[in-house]
Amino acid sequence: MVGPTLLFSVDVTGISDVTAIHIHGPAAVGVGGSVIQSLCGNTADDAPACKTGAAFTGVVAAGAATRPRISLDSLVVLMGNGNSYVNIHTAGFGGGEIRGQVSLMP
Repeated sequence: MVGPTLLFSVDVTGISDVTAIHIHGPAAVGVGGSVIQSLCGNTADDAPACKTGAAFTGVVAAGAATRPRISLDSLVVLMGNGNSYVNIHTAGFGGGEIRGQVSLMP
């Protein structure tokens, strides 16, 4: 890949029937936000199929199809400021079974 990239890992151990995983924002803890980036499960966004019962890892590259359209740099700023979260959607909980604020590792 050319250009900046964001590596991610989401552990879905113990969660069944994962249908989609998204980054949402801008949103502080406990506040809902819009989908910014599909990590898995959204074929319209060219996201891969989701895995169940293990860590799901991948890469978001500069120029990825975000919704709304923001740069990777802007997404990293949201994450660094604690203003984004990952939501794991399942067959039983279409609106999201579990969410967690994003933290960046150095």
